[in-house]
Amino acid sequence: MSQGNGPEPEQLSMAKCARLLNVPWRHVRRMIKQGVFAQPAGHDSTGQPYWHRRSLYAWAAADRDLLGRVPLHHWRPPTVQSRYLGAETIDNRATALGWHTSAGPVWMLWHWDFDASTYERDLTELAKHLPDAAAITMVGGDYGIDGPALFGVLPAAPAQPVYEMPWPALSNVIGIPAPFWPSRLRIPDLMNTWRPGDAPVVAAAIPDSDPTPILRLAVIVDEGSPARQTLVNLVQTWQHRATETATDDLKILEEHTTAATVTVAATPLAVPAAKKDDLAPDIRRAGWLEILARADDLAVACVREALQWDGGEDFPWNMIEVIDPDTPLGAEWAGRLVPANRTAAFELLDQRDQEGEPLRDPQTDAPVLRQEERGQIKYRTAVPYRLPTTAPLAELILEGPVWVRTEDGTLYPAPQAHPYGPTWGYRGSGPSILAMLADRLLDDITAPAPDGYTPQPPKGLTELTQQSWPKGTVLTRAQLGAARKGRPFPETS
Repeated sequence: MSQGNGPEPEQLSMAKCARLLNVPWRHVRRMIKQGVFAQPAGHDSTGQPYWHRRSLYAWAAADRDLLGRVPLHHWRPPTVQSRYLGAETIDNRATALGWHTSAGPVWMLWHWDFDASTYERDLTELAKHLPDAAAITMVGGDYGIDGPALFGVLPAAPAQPVYEMPWPALSNVIGIPAPFWPSRLRIPDLMNTWRPGDAPVVAAAIPDSDPTPILRLAVIVDEGSPARQTLVNLVQTWQHRATETATDDLKILEEHTTAATVTVAATPLAVPAAKKDDLAPDIRRAGWLEILARADDLAVACVREALQWDGGEDFPWNMIEVIDPDTPLGAEWAGRLVPANRTAAFELLDQRDQEGEPLRDPQTDAPVLRQEERGQIKYRTAVPYRLPTTAPLAELILEGPVWVRTEDGTLYPAPQAHPYGPTWGYRGSGPSILAMLADRLLDDITAPAPDGYTPQPPKGLTELTQQSWPKGTVLTRAQLGAARKGRPFPETS
């Protein structure tokens, strides 16, 4: 019967004890016969002894030769004061801080780019670079009830899985409050120069994205231009967000730890609050239009960073379509394309290292790549956020992609905003976006593509776009207008 509220502890046989401690089972059997092994917790129905994990580890922790096989939170308090060993760079991706304790070297790893999906593999690989360690830990990316997440491996039992331990266990073993760096302040230079007892260093938080190309281009473009305003605003936004993240880390740390178990090693430099919306959307789009037209590598690097940041939300084109020139509408559109130099705009197409003829749509200035695959020609293009025309909407054509034709006869891919694309034929987000787009274009052909699901479009337009129209269906202005008013509309073509 189990005692208390917890489950019955696992009963470990002699063989399981040997595997847990990574020693030969014959060695365990010999110690049992000699009476020097851990006392069994009991005997099973066949009379064989069994042990519990906690008591086994408590016994092993008293033997220095076995200590590297025992998780850190089972260790006993140190018998002498630990000595700080300094910092080491491990595999050019982590910093290790070490303490020489009465049990041997204990290392604390800080991965420069911690990934929750790969931390077990990362810790196991990094631990191989610390062969003389008595214990190896790595700080995680979140928090537990008693402090930051902390993981460990057993240097003398590498086959055992990575385990999680309470933060106070580390401070208990090294004999001082363990240092902590907020996630955006885990900077190798800061960790390399830190020493126990240092006051927290004040440092600029590191943004998720690389601001270097953004700042370099910002000082090159014209002062006061939309491009400079856009680039500076972007870096300010990144810096403020990184500072907020570091500040939030410290707030959570304060809620879950005490001064006895943790010392703050770094705090973020205060920066002015900033967000992307501090700059008008039209200025941001004009700025990116200027940058996308450049052909230098610096502009390309800026575009790459923006794409990784938010998918290029403020680009004049930020959604991609592949157009088949064998369809009548695809052939009509492709027939107007003109040769183009390869500018930063072509980075949107994610095809920089693949073959393709660079072209341009003279109506929207959008980049296009003409590509051949298995003898078939396809055109990969970026779709405009809004249409550069004053001619009113004449019709929507439901194909791949959805097309817009204006009253002057010009054909355009329907405007799209990242990450929303218009579709039809079901109850879902795509038809809602198409209904919203139709509602806007009926009033203003230059209206931007919907970048969300509010406000809701008129019910009649939603019902219209949810119908399973065959490809090639043409919805005229009259039909769209009647649907918007909830009236019967003429038959489609």
